[in-house]
Amino acid sequence: MSPEVIAAWISGGFTLTAATIAFGTLAFQGCQNREASRQAQKQAFKEELYRDGIAAARALSNAAGSYMNTLISMREAIGLASEAYKANGAIRPPSTRYTELLEQHQCFSSAFIDLVFLIEERLICDHRLEVFKRAFQAKSYEIESAFHTAFLWQMMRALQHELPNGMLSEYVPLSLTELENLSESVNEITDPLSDCIAFCEDLIVELQNAHLGDVFKRRIAHRVPLDPSRKVIRLDDYDKLKAWIETTEWEKNNRRVEAEFKAKMLKGQDPA
Repeated sequence: MSPEVIAAWISGGFTLTAATIAFGTLAFQGCQNREASRQAQKQAFKEELYRDGIAAARALSNAAGSYMNTLISMREAIGLASEAYKANGAIRPPSTRYTELLEQHQCFSSAFIDLVFLIEERLICDHRLEVFKRAFQAKSYEIESAFHTAFLWQMMRALQHELPNGMLSEYVPLSLTELENLSESVNEITDPLSDCIAFCEDLIVELQNAHLGDVFKRRIAHRVPLDPSRKVIRLDDYDKLKAWIETTEWEKNNRRVEAEFKAKMLKGQDPA
C-alpha cells in the first residue's frame, strides 16, 4: 500500500474520530441543556406553588377567622340582649344582621374553593398535597352541614331582618333554651372553622420547608396542639391522615351517595 493511501486512511480516521467526538459532545451538551431547562421549569413551578399557595392559605385563614369572630360576637350580643330583657325588660337588639352572616359564609366558601382548586392544579409537584385538599373538604362539609340545618332558622329567629317596607322586623329575645341551642349550633361551625385556620398554618409550614428549607438549611417545626385529638396535617403522615379522612362524615357521605348512584344505575333509573 502506497504511503499516499496510508496517509489518506489515517487522515480519514482522525476526521471520523473528531466528528464522533464532536457529535458526542453536542449530544451531551444537548442532554445537559434539556436537563437544565427541565430543572428551571420545575423550580419555576415550585416557586409559583409557594407564592400562590401561601396567598390562598392566608386568604382562607383570614376568611375563617373573620367568620368565627362574627359568629362569636353575634352569640354574645344575642345573649346580652336576652339577659337585659329578663333583668329589667330593656331590649337593645344585636346589631348583626342575617345578611352579614350570609356574606361571611360566602366569603369563606369562595376562599375555600380557591385553595382547593389551587391544590388540585399543583398535585404534580407532590401527590401528597391531596391530603390537604381532602382535609379542607371534610371540614367544609361539617360547616355546610351545620349552617344549613338548625343554625339558619335560629339566626332568622334571633336577629332582626329588613322588611319589604324598609323597616326592621320586631325583635323578641330568645329564651334560655333557645340560647343554649344557638350556642351549640355556633360551636358546630366555629370548631371546624378553627381547624381550617390550623390546617392553613400546616400548609404554610409545608410550603416553606419544601421551597426554602434547602436555601436556609433548616426546617420549620409543625404546631403541637394542646388537645392531642386535634389533627395536624403533615405530608410525612400522608398514609395515616388518609386513613383518618376515610372516617370523616364527608367521606361517609361520599360513599353513601356513590352507593345510591350505583344502585339506581343497576335498576336502569336516571341517576338525576
